Amino acid sequence: KIDLLQRLLMGYAPSGQPETKRDLKTRMEILNELGITYRNLGEVKKAEDCYQQSLKLASLSAPDIDLAHPKALALHCFGMLCADSGRVDQAIDLYQQSLALNEQTGNVQGKAATLNQLGWIYAN
Repeated sequence: KIDLLQRLLMGYAPSGQPETKRDLKTRMEILNELGITYRNLGEVKKAEDCYQQSLKLASLSAPDIDLAHPKALALHCFGMLCADSGRVDQAIDLYQQSLALNEQTGNVQGKAATLNQLGWIYAN
């Protein structure tokens, strides 16, 4: 799976041509999926790198509704990674950013998942 995702990511890498918003969104989604896969394998640093790359891509564009969902997912997943490694304050901050994006875009599932994670942190 990792090999396939990395090859897909390379296929969307800029090659001197202007990058479309759709390509940017696809790259973010692939990086998020790579991060999830690495997290599931216990490769924390690689997962963190993927989420940070995804968030960096989001910052390259003006705020955009099309990029809000993959950005919110990257924030949420990065929050989970931080919570798992004991960085609770950072996790809460990332979850709150994800929650705000999900509320702005009306992403009820993303909002529910993030509220669940925040509740888990506060309960523990």
